[in-house]
Order: sequence, then C-alpha cells, then structure tokens
Amino acid sequence: MLADVLRLDLVVTGGILKSPVWLEIVANCLGKPLWRPAVDESAAWGGVVLGLKAIGAYPDLAAALSLASAVRTVEPVPAKEAAYERIMSECDRLYSRLYAD
Repeated sequence: MLADVLRLDLVVTGGILKSPVWLEIVANCLGKPLWRPAVDESAAWGGVVLGLKAIGAYPDLAAALSLASAVRTVEPVPAKEAAYERIMSECDRLYSRLYAD
C-alpha cells in the first residue's frame, strides 16, 4: 500500500473537499485517515501565517504554524480498503502482462 511506504499524515485541500465520495475513496485506497485544514481557504491562511512571521509577530515559523490546524475528516473502512487493495493488485498484474518486455 502506498501510504505504508510514505508513512505520512495526509492533509487534503482544494476541490476534493467538496466531494465526500472522493474523500472516502482516497482514504480507502491509501488506507490512511484524511485531515482537512480547519479553515476553508488554506492557501490564503498559509500566506497570513508566513506574513505574521515576516513582520515579527512570531519568533520563528514553528511558532507561527501554531495558528494552522487540521481536523480529521475521513477514516478508511477496512473492508473497503481490502477491496481496493485487491483491485489494485489485479490492475498491477494486468499492467505487467500488457507492458512486459
């Protein structure tokens, strides 16, 4: 599973947040919980955080990042995760057969 290799928390932003179905599919495919920023306009908020650090309102970036937070949105469902794992294994097998040298 890709997420096992990466071992990262996954924070999602952008248009995918408007689709609960896609969020569930991504969580199940990767087998990891997904987090969303606590604010909707996360890119703009990131600019605010960097600006506050730049003007000296915070001594360092780590302190300024305390303004950013995320909330857990979607947990993977083990049965669905297993189903996607089987599907991906079959896709990998077929791809290898199609494009083997």
